Amino acid sequence: MGWFNDLFWTESIWLPVGYTWKDLESTPERQKAEVKDLYYTPIWVFLILVSRYAFEKFIATPCCIKLGIKATLSSKDGVKESSLRRKKDLHAKLCLKKATETLWRFFVYSCMLAIGSYVLFRKDWFLDNSKWIKDYIEKHEFSWDMKCYYIVELAFYLSLLISQFFDVKRKDFYQLFVHHITTVILLLISYIESTYRFGIVILYLHDLADVWLEAAKLANYAKIQKVCDILFAIFAVVFFFTRLVYFPIYVAYGYFYYNEYQHGIIHKCLVTLCYVLLFLHCYWGWLIGKMAYNLIVVGKVEKDTRSESESEEKDND
Repeated sequence: MGWFNDLFWTESIWLPVGYTWKDLESTPERQKAEVKDLYYTPIWVFLILVSRYAFEKFIATPCCIKLGIKATLSSKDGVKESSLRRKKDLHAKLCLKKATETLWRFFVYSCMLAIGSYVLFRKDWFLDNSKWIKDYIEKHEFSWDMKCYYIVELAFYLSLLISQFFDVKRKDFYQLFVHHITTVILLLISYIESTYRFGIVILYLHDLADVWLEAAKLANYAKIQKVCDILFAIFAVVFFFTRLVYFPIYVAYGYFYYNEYQHGIIHKCLVTLCYVLLFLHCYWGWLIGKMAYNLIVVGKVEKDTRSESESEEKDND
C-alpha cells in the first residue's frame, strides 16, 4: 500500500502550485495544523457518544418530563380503549425520545456557539473576508483554541453521523446524512490543507442557526406554542441571513475574489462540497419558508417538517 499512500498524498493533488508539505509544517514562529492530531478524533467521538447517553438518561429525560413531555398517558387523559391507548403511549414515548435527542443537540450547539464566539471574537480577521484565503499557507496560524474548536466540531459531526442510525428516523434522514458526510469531509480537508479560517467561519454560521432550531423543537414537543413560534421566527431569520445570504454572498465572495492560488484537485472538491451545502440550505430554506408562511397566515407553526419522524407521518395518514 506504499504506492497508494504516496499517490494519495501527492502534493500536486492537495496543494497549490509551487508549494510542498514542508510549507505547512509548524515553526517556532507559526503553529500550523498537524495531521497527527486527527488520530485522537475517534477517542473524542467515543467520549461524546458516552456523554450523550448519560446526558439523555440522567438530565434530558427528567427535564423533558418536567416540561410536560410524558412517556405514557395518565388516566386523566381520558384514553380508555386499550388499542388506542397503546398507540397513544407509543406516540408519547416517541415524542419523549425526540425531545431528549433535541435537548442534547441544543446543549452541544450552545456549547459550540460559546466556544466559537470565544475563538472568533478574539481574531482580527473574523469579519474581514479578505484575510481568510490570502497568504493562508505562509502566514495563517492555527492557534490552540482554533484547534480545540475544530477537533470537537469534527468529533461531534462524526457522532451525529453514527447516532443518526439509532435516533428516531426523520423525514429528511438522507439529506441529513449527506449533510453530515459533507461537513466531515470539508472539516478534514480544510484542516489538512490549512484553509481553516473558512472552515471555522462556516461552522460558526451553522451553530448560530442550529441552536435556535433545537430550542424551537423542544418548545414544540412541550406544546408551549407561543414560545415555539417566537423561537422559530428567530431561527428562520438567522437561517436565512447566515446560510442563504451571508454564506453564498460574503463567504463565497471572500474566496473567489481574494484567492490567488492555483489549487489542486482536492481543494476543488472542497469548493464543490460547499455548493452541496448550499443546495441543502436552499432545500431546507424552502421547507422553512413554508413553515414561516403557516406562522404568518395560520398564526402558528403547525408541524416541524424538518424533524417530523416517518412513524408520525404514517400515524397521521
